[in-house]
Amino acid sequence: MGPELKKILDEAEYRIFNLEVPLTDKADPIPKCGPNLIAPTQTVKGYTALGVNLLTLANNHILDQGQEGFISTCRVLDDNGIAYLGAGNTPEEAAKPYLFMLGNKRIGIYACAVHEFSIVSQTNAGSNSFD
Repeated sequence: MGPELKKILDEAEYRIFNLEVPLTDKADPIPKCGPNLIAPTQTVKGYTALGVNLLTLANNHILDQGQEGFISTCRVLDDNGIAYLGAGNTPEEAAKPYLFMLGNKRIGIYACAVHEFSIVSQTNAGSNSFD
């Protein structure tokens, strides 16, 4: 990371990123066109080093390694105290906004993804759909 970006992140009061890849140590790619992304669970150390407060999971890659990849991602984030939104085990869970206080202001974040390969359903975990 360059010194300019490091300075910006160090001075930020809150850091929100999109996690565009499942964190799992077991490859189990789903059938789809395009690449199936995967990152090892140890990747979370980079996010903790950056001081990430919140990760959005609403994207077209969160299920690239199937349901187990999604479960692994949530477990790794929970174990490392990183909040996330935009995906879940049910449509209601995936659509839930994330609310937090920053100083004396209440902030709400809502995340959704275009309807592709990783959308939540009544029977499968996944991203909150934009549709």
